[in-house]
Amino acid sequence: MYGLGTLSKNFYNSVGAHSSTSQALVVHQIEEMRETIQKLNAELMAKNAKENTLEEKVEHLLKDHAEQSERMHEQNERMRQQDEQMKLILQHIHLKNVVPGPSDPLNIGEDRVDHISDSRPGDH
Repeated sequence: MYGLGTLSKNFYNSVGAHSSTSQALVVHQIEEMRETIQKLNAELMAKNAKENTLEEKVEHLLKDHAEQSERMHEQNERMRQQDEQMKLILQHIHLKNVVPGPSDPLNIGEDRVDHISDSRPGDH
């Protein structure tokens, strides 16, 4: 600055010192921001990996649940069919019991049971 003499020299030195201090501060802040960004990126990648693992587990559980539900449905269908067969057998037996006669399996069975219970080993 013209006319200030040595004062202008002191001003420029002061500004230059502030400028280099400010520049060092900015560089330091930039480095801190880079470190923070790297840490956040690493955290984000770890969270993404964990999320993917959890998604795979959920998909596996859903698949297992669907398979188990299908097996239960098939088992229920078999049980329903067995129930129907039992009903038909019971209806058939009931109809045979209504008609008396020598073809009645219960009378034959009772005779056989009486005969077996009366026999002793060595009687034959």
